[in-house]
Amino acid sequence: MESTADAESLDPHQQALAWLVTMWSGEASANDHQALTAWRNASEAHEHAWQAVSTMDQRLRDVPAGTATVSLYRLERDNIKVTDPLTNRVVPVGKQRSDGLELTFNADLSQGWKMMAGYAYTDATIIESVAVDRSVNVPGGTVASSIPFLGKRATLTARNTGNVWMTKELGYGIKAGGGVNAVGSRYANPGNTVQLAGYVTADAMLAYEARHYEVQLNINNLGDTRYVVSGHGTSPNLSLPGAPRRAASR
Repeated sequence: MESTADAESLDPHQQALAWLVTMWSGEASANDHQALTAWRNASEAHEHAWQAVSTMDQRLRDVPAGTATVSLYRLERDNIKVTDPLTNRVVPVGKQRSDGLELTFNADLSQGWKMMAGYAYTDATIIESVAVDRSVNVPGGTVASSIPFLGKRATLTARNTGNVWMTKELGYGIKAGGGVNAVGSRYANPGNTVQLAGYVTADAMLAYEARHYEVQLNINNLGDTRYVVSGHGTSPNLSLPGAPRRAASR
């Protein structure tokens, strides 16, 4: 700590902060620790100031240690082709541009908690195309409509997706975890007339780890949510449902 004369010119909270810096430095001697104890015992104001800065110090140390990443991107794909599920013909799409943002966060929280989270925003649009979508009839008729691909969102691509996963060390080699996964709405056909609803699913796990082995139980789709993973065109027979609740061990 600074000299006694300099220290006495500071108010108790400034003196307490100076002592905290000394203790943080890693160079505090036994004499410094004795001097700090004597300073704290010298007056009630000193002790109150020390408790205040110590509390602040502890709160700072309790802030989760983690890492975060932010990514911005633009991707362009040329000469895209798709297969018409009704006619099995290859249809040229054109050029697609995807602008996106991705956020990730991983942290070791207090009391054995760990967290992993992510979010993605994707704007995938057809920016060059002469193709048309004939998979939908004109309203009220039996004649196929002709909806241009140009300007439409890419099929099966959600604008918003996110996930959170947390685990807790329970002691004695036991660990539990759980999380949610969210996917926004998507279009099943290039004309963007058939929309697949967004969905949220939850998963959980319980694990035991010993010195020479580990066992783990996973339960996916905990709430047995009914949802559609993907689809093609306007026929519901071409939609792929998500897996029901299931358990697996390893």
